[in-house]
Amino acid sequence: MTLGKQARLEAGCSSVPSTEGVINKGKGTRGPTEMSEITRVSCDEHKRVVEYNELGQPIGESATKLKSFIGTTVRVHVPISYQSWEDVPIELKDKIYELIEGGFVVDPRSKKSILQNASVCFRNFKSSLTTKHVLPYKKDLEKLKDPPTEYSFIDREHWNIFVASRLTEQFKMVSNKGRERRKNNKYNHRMSRKGYANLTEEMKATSNGELIDRALVWKKARTTKDGEIPDIDTKEVANKIDNLLVSKRVSHSMNNVTCDILSQAIGGNDPPERIRGVGQYVTPSKYFHTAREKRKKVGKEEDYVEERARMVARILELEAELMKHKRVPEVATKGETDESKIKSQMASKSIDTSDDANDHDAKEENRQVLEDLTIEDLTIEKQDKVGEENKYVFASIETLTKVKDGTSCRLAIGTKDNVVGAGTIFDYDMDGDNVKVSVDMVTDGNCFVPVPTKEGRTMLSQEVGSQLLWPRHLVIPLDEKILMFPYNSGNHWCLIAIDFSRGTAYWMDPLRNRINNDASDVVRILRSFDISNKKKPVWRIIKCPKQGGIVECGYYVMRFMRDIILSSNRTIIEVMEGSTSTYSQDDLDVVRTEWAKFVNEYILCSQSQSYGSH
Repeated sequence: MTLGKQARLEAGCSSVPSTEGVINKGKGTRGPTEMSEITRVSCDEHKRVVEYNELGQPIGESATKLKSFIGTTVRVHVPISYQSWEDVPIELKDKIYELIEGGFVVDPRSKKSILQNASVCFRNFKSSLTTKHVLPYKKDLEKLKDPPTEYSFIDREHWNIFVASRLTEQFKMVSNKGRERRKNNKYNHRMSRKGYANLTEEMKATSNGELIDRALVWKKARTTKDGEIPDIDTKEVANKIDNLLVSKRVSHSMNNVTCDILSQAIGGNDPPERIRGVGQYVTPSKYFHTAREKRKKVGKEEDYVEERARMVARILELEAELMKHKRVPEVATKGETDESKIKSQMASKSIDTSDDANDHDAKEENRQVLEDLTIEDLTIEKQDKVGEENKYVFASIETLTKVKDGTSCRLAIGTKDNVVGAGTIFDYDMDGDNVKVSVDMVTDGNCFVPVPTKEGRTMLSQEVGSQLLWPRHLVIPLDEKILMFPYNSGNHWCLIAIDFSRGTAYWMDPLRNRINNDASDVVRILRSFDISNKKKPVWRIIKCPKQGGIVECGYYVMRFMRDIILSSNRTIIEVMEGSTSTYSQDDLDVVRTEWAKFVNEYILCSQSQSYGSH
């Protein structure tokens, strides 16, 4: 990439080159679209708002401007030396999207369709250059040395690479195949740049609220302004559509939702992942509201069976090691230990966990499943026969586990699912059923502490920063060594959580599901300080709630951290799986309020210290 091209990439508002000085000698010809009004709007920060229909397609005048601006941006910023859109670097694609966001207010969920549109524009631009400026002069190579004057922004080196690729025999074969495919398209539309989405909106405006069948839209798209259909083949299909519409009104039913009027009139179902008469980027599942067929992964079942067998063997080994060091209470010495009970419970729990693991990381999850087991859920069953009666005595394995003082924990009341705060364990080896903890943070300060203090039953909100007793079975240790820190790539917040004990880095992005390369470098540097393990971390992209707008990312990250800290789940994956698809305004207001309260207290504390020093 030349320095001039790089400068245009970083220019922002002035990124679209001017061609005012170019004189077009052709009569009545149309020059390249500049979209200078969008560039000026981008500089003034007055963006066009793009509207969408129920299928997520952009509609209206702003949508038309958006499509033109995408084409202009792609022409200027994407070198034509790339063979295909797949070869364009992801950083350059992101830059294209950022430039589009600079001139338009778009739905963040439409990024995929916008880049798909950009790929079409890139292909069409190269096709136009080939048919108008390369093939007509293939016998006069002297005229192919320089790019066309109307596209003076094209780098000469890129132009030479492009021309050479268009004069090969391989390209000639590809071009001939494309022409043959184009001949099979018998039903050409007459919408120009309007598109199916905008045409449908026009028809809705005059339909008195009636549903518009896509067959009518398809027919309208091939009708002239005079209401005629000049093409014979298209006219035959249009007549079939009219007859089928009459039959549908009489029968009031359709046997197959995907084999509707248009499919019957044309013959055959729609092509995979495309719907005729609707427009671009609408899938059959979205249009017909049908579920996608799940694809079976070949070979996965065999891997699961092998992995489960290995896990069961490992469980038996760990159980034998556990039995050597266990301390069984006196009440449990009256009978024999039912080892099969532990074995079946642990095996069942591990298999269930492996079934829920993601396909991509199934083996890694299975290897770590024993670390994720909730120890307090397992019991040792004792059997003591007295006459003809069987008596079962249960002893918690939790007493066999050593919890270090200073371990972070979650504090619950009533049940472990009712987490009301977070704290630190100060004395886990106390006699009795209680543990000494300090209360670091509360989420429900209006409840009473479960174990009365010397002052009696006090509110939990009054005990923040204090040490008190808490029921042992309601203290949930957080023995994972996890570091969470928000990460900002320049204009967007994400959350990274590093599990040093497992060598795993979790990526939570409220906008997209792609890991930033710079973030990988940051995590690699942080892990270099962990002397016990300097291996390259394994990245996990966590499915998390997605933001609906473009400015809430910081509050989403704060909410992620709050949910992870206060959840009764043992892993980050479980926390996010239990979350909603997006946060409500009330969910975000919780962290907004807490953040404002914290800042206010910090300012007041700083002021009091400043006054005290004087």
